Amino acid sequence: MSWNVAGWYRFRGLNYPDALLDKDIILVQETWTMDDFLLDGYNSYKLEARPGRGPGRLKGGLGIFISTNLRAEPTLIAPLKHMAMALLLKMDSVLLLIINVYLPPLARKAEIIAAWTELEYYISKLYMDHPKARVLLGGDFNARLG
Repeated sequence: MSWNVAGWYRFRGLNYPDALLDKDIILVQETWTMDDFLLDGYNSYKLEARPGRGPGRLKGGLGIFISTNLRAEPTLIAPLKHMAMALLLKMDSVLLLIINVYLPPLARKAEIIAAWTELEYYISKLYMDHPKARVLLGGDFNARLG
């Protein structure tokens, strides 16, 4: 499941819906936090949010939750700046490459092209480094139509 939470802090102390907690893998975007975040029954991995320009809340932030029921061996892979994080899971003889992406809304065409080019290179390199892995790609791409 992939979910733009628009601020992880909003969920502190709340009961999470069963629809969320029956998933083996959860990808979250726009956590807006540098703090650790936890869910019972899950191992969590994060890419911290970053300060924005000027005062105000943090920007971006990513998280991956892996159910402890999977009994997987995780390896965290170096992120792509603030835009993407990846995790390689080994489960018995299966390798799963999980990539979580947050592309912020960008106004200028040159910025959009540069971000997509960097992301394409990152994903291609991950695939070349782990050619036997199955790939799970999710996130918030702020895609534009038209």
